[in-house]
Amino acid sequence: MPHGTRIARQYNVAKLPDVLGKADELRTDYLMHHRIEDAMQKFDSSHEIGARLPKLGERVLPAPLPVGEALVDALLPTTIRRRKQDFLTRPENKNCLIRTYLGRRHTTKAQNRIQNLKLQNFPLHVNEMEQLGLDTAHFASLMANNLAIVHCGAMVNGNDVEFILGSSPAQIRRVPPEEAEVMTSRQMCDAIKFEFNHRAMAMWLIDFNQTIKAASTSLPRLSIFNASYYPRQNQPDDLDKELWGIFRKAYLDMSHRVTESSGPDTFIARVEMERKEESIDNLF
Repeated sequence: MPHGTRIARQYNVAKLPDVLGKADELRTDYLMHHRIEDAMQKFDSSHEIGARLPKLGERVLPAPLPVGEALVDALLPTTIRRRKQDFLTRPENKNCLIRTYLGRRHTTKAQNRIQNLKLQNFPLHVNEMEQLGLDTAHFASLMANNLAIVHCGAMVNGNDVEFILGSSPAQIRRVPPEEAEVMTSRQMCDAIKFEFNHRAMAMWLIDFNQTIKAASTSLPRLSIFNASYYPRQNQPDDLDKELWGIFRKAYLDMSHRVTESSGPDTFIARVEMERKEESIDNLF
């Protein structure tokens, strides 16, 4: 869950700044979220080609318990697996949100100390996704489509946005449009029914407090900051290069559906050049 969020109701949240200095960031988060939500409604209203975007004030629910249990069984050290139930009942492990790092491979050197391991904001690296049999190509396409809509549809630079795996409750009663038109907001809230004991996993796009509006003339300066989420073509593993190719194609295809500008092509070329230079720098 985004920093500074406090639970107000079971499925809705009130966002409050942790400190007074965060008030401007909270306002930015709201304004940019609104712009991105409008763009998603226009270009991906059914969530078929991109990750889900929480509605303003909507809480992204944690992964169900069986998902947390599977992460412990498959990825965490033996010391934790031996006391799995105790580990899972800790408060920080009940809110299991999973960060999907398609641009980073987990290594023994990078492993956290056991006492720091938790399921809240759990880092799931691309090689761990492969180990679990997850469809990394699908994830790459979802991210790319979302980033293209953020960049070219919402005209927002996408700085520091995050992609996470969380859940949402099954909606067991929807309100037909003709009924909704004559309802008050309160009546609509009462009419829509959710089943919180049956939840579906989904990828979500969150955190917009560091983003800014981007004029069309500045498209090449759009951001891919927070690069751990995105595939990287400069990695030595061929699977990473293949995944970048999937991401690249999906991003450009979606961008060209949204805009006739050459900015997206310039942006991708710049990212590839910067990463190539980064790889050269790492040789010395």
